[in-house]
Amino acid sequence: MVTIPQILQGTDGIRGRVRLQQENTSLTSLQYFLESGFLTPSFFEHYTYAYAALLLSTGMAELGDKIIVGWDPRDKDGIFNQAAMNGLRKAGLTVVQVGTLPTPAIPLYMIHQGAVGSVVLTASHNPSDQNGIKLFHGFTALKFLPRDDRQLTQIIEDQQTLNLEELPLAADLEDHSQVAKELFISFCCDGKNSWVEKENFNDTILVVDASKGAIGTVAQEIFSTFNFKEVIYTNLEGNINESCGVADLEGREVVTREEITTEGAPFQGYEALRALMDKVDEVPEIKAGGLKLIGLVFDGDGDRCYRLDYMPDEDEVLVSSGDFLGIHQARFLQSQGKTGTFINTVESDLNVAITAENMGFDAILTGVGDKWILLQALLDWLQCQVSSESELHKALLDAREGAQASGLMISKLWKEYQAIDQGKTPRFLLGLEESGHSITPGYLSTPRGTTLFFAGNGIKAGLNSLVAIRALNTSLRHPYEEGVKQTFYTYYVDKSRLQPGHALRQELTDFLSQEVEKVLPPEFNGKIVDFPEESSMLYCKIFQKEKLQGAIFIRNSGTEDKSALYLRGTRELEKYLEQLGTTLHTYLLRKLKNRDNEFAQFELKILEAIHHKTPVEAVAKSFPDLPFARVMKEIELKQHLIFRSQGSWSLTEKGQLFLEA
Repeated sequence: MVTIPQILQGTDGIRGRVRLQQENTSLTSLQYFLESGFLTPSFFEHYTYAYAALLLSTGMAELGDKIIVGWDPRDKDGIFNQAAMNGLRKAGLTVVQVGTLPTPAIPLYMIHQGAVGSVVLTASHNPSDQNGIKLFHGFTALKFLPRDDRQLTQIIEDQQTLNLEELPLAADLEDHSQVAKELFISFCCDGKNSWVEKENFNDTILVVDASKGAIGTVAQEIFSTFNFKEVIYTNLEGNINESCGVADLEGREVVTREEITTEGAPFQGYEALRALMDKVDEVPEIKAGGLKLIGLVFDGDGDRCYRLDYMPDEDEVLVSSGDFLGIHQARFLQSQGKTGTFINTVESDLNVAITAENMGFDAILTGVGDKWILLQALLDWLQCQVSSESELHKALLDAREGAQASGLMISKLWKEYQAIDQGKTPRFLLGLEESGHSITPGYLSTPRGTTLFFAGNGIKAGLNSLVAIRALNTSLRHPYEEGVKQTFYTYYVDKSRLQPGHALRQELTDFLSQEVEKVLPPEFNGKIVDFPEESSMLYCKIFQKEKLQGAIFIRNSGTEDKSALYLRGTRELEKYLEQLGTTLHTYLLRKLKNRDNEFAQFELKILEAIHHKTPVEAVAKSFPDLPFARVMKEIELKQHLIFRSQGSWSLTEKGQLFLEA
């Protein structure tokens, strides 16, 4: 019997590996997904049918209303895209398809059209063998929050045996692809959104890494608008996120020439990084410092951005992640006389919020996921638009509690509300995630007038960082006094083991508390705290005389099949956090791995082969359907279980300990 969880979704919608047909036809598509981990076209159709049913049953939509649908390019044959649109149409909603566009373009067009919702078919930064579904609420562009996900999951469960094949397409299909594309390009190039006014980039060569994803459909038309000396476009097509994009740069501060150009090196096959080094060799003025060489790296659906800067003195590439770019943008806003609300998530360096506060911003810390930043940003704006006596104002105050917030309820109330100008200015100015999401107020012209629009937009973030850093002429390497920021991953896990009530959760809580007490000096103390936005996250704050000095937390990824250990703190805690990191990560590798998962079995066989000095390529032949290169990269660069030396593989100390267990 397949157990159906209260919430099917992760941090941002639902994702998984895809398969056109399910072998066990006695299972519903929902049961099959929960049992196998594979999404099918039938699942996509049921999922969007349930989404439409939710909108119709709550009064958010009426039969025939329009809903916007777009996607990234991973579904080459369009089978999953078609299934998702069919589900909406069979439920009675008119589908407006906008084709392949970056994720932020879809809710942007939704707000412009006054549509009741939008669907983005994407697995974001995940590998090309996966797909997924993101949902945005109409009229606000809020993402689904846990309360919304529970409602939708219940409807999917209730309707799972419904035979959708027998239902007719009850509503129309419209194609607005070109209009939606033009709107997004115009939005990104508008100086109010790009921050580009009179800036001249004729001393800059720009390399764009489109991650073989949705950015490829608009990159050339957007970046050609600005006055760069040259723009080099890379990874415009191919297997999405493969040897490109932000995901493999996470946790990296620099990439050396050797890591790019040496045979077998980690980034040898990365087109964007190779293009940077090739341009250095081709143009002596770059090495001499007369020309800037900059890269903007996106993810598959275009809502995240990292920046690359070639550093001529060191002959290496500096990687600026979300934390770095966010502080650069905050300093720029401050230089313009603007301070207000600054939001970041628990994944950031603790000193990011401290730096923002020292600049005069009000810093707010949220759970992981830009949906929490979007919620706070939108609540701030809406509260400036409504009367303090209204039902919506009361709902907004309740929604700030986070865990019980309903994006659907807020969006429905806003749809029905007649806005009154209260003469207030929103406080929100900037929200960021270390992963590369960056949100600043956007200005969208609609048939009903100009409105603020909030969304994670990689292109907007990239352009904003170009303007901010040029204007400030500030240090690229150290925009703030960095603290400890380390993350250790465990792939192919049983995520239920971190849920409240599971035996391992309590065992892990006790182990974490004991290790913190054993390792930290007596003047420091750890305290386990609840994080209402994410009940499965185990979060331990570290205090010194009631002042927060650090944090250790363990959480399931909401987008990939992995869990992570996060270490954050002051430099004073560095050696203690390093010791705790080794102990805790080894413990998690032993305890969280799902031994029934074929990827976990593949990993184990690879490690055994390396231990016994037998060719790992032979192991790959035993698992022909699994991506060997990707798994090797995860074992080496993400879990740090192996390393390469003189052309051969060896186990790290951590890898040896894991194998012995």
